Amino acid sequence: MASDTFHIVYNNLREEIVKRVELEHQIIYFTLLTFGAVLAVGLKSENTTIFLLYPVLIMFLAATWSDNQIRIGEISAYIKERIAPMLGEDIVGWELAQQKRFYAGFSGFRHILLTSIGKRALFFGSQAIVIILVFPMVMQKSDSTTSIFFLIAVISTLITLAILAFFQPPAIMPPESHR
Repeated sequence: MASDTFHIVYNNLREEIVKRVELEHQIIYFTLLTFGAVLAVGLKSENTTIFLLYPVLIMFLAATWSDNQIRIGEISAYIKERIAPMLGEDIVGWELAQQKRFYAGFSGFRHILLTSIGKRALFFGSQAIVIILVFPMVMQKSDSTTSIFFLIAVISTLITLAILAFFQPPAIMPPESHR
């Protein structure tokens, strides 16, 4: 009977992970779409406001994406530490094997490089590109409102960098000997 409960909990947690991963992908797609739109419209019209609002929007998207990463890590850790021992390797064996493979040697480095750094760089990198592009426009305008918006954009970019650097999912160590 307890095994049935653990199966239900496991399936519900896996569904939540899938939904959170889907949300992460939507955030990444929206970030790319917004980046392209801001570049197209901003460069054509030389409108600094469009450029300067982008880093603020991305700061919030990066925070949401990062929160999802943390929750997925917590759920994965819970499955590994609490559910897997109760269900056995027959049910969660694939998940444990994937964790073991991801954290072994070069494969582990590649996994970290592609998933963590690559996706995180999208947020910060696109903000940095926008700030670099808008900087000459801001210097030409030299009005106080544009300067304040530029400062807010730079601060938003630094906050994004801090969010992405310091708020990360819990480390899931490779399964010891789940056979």
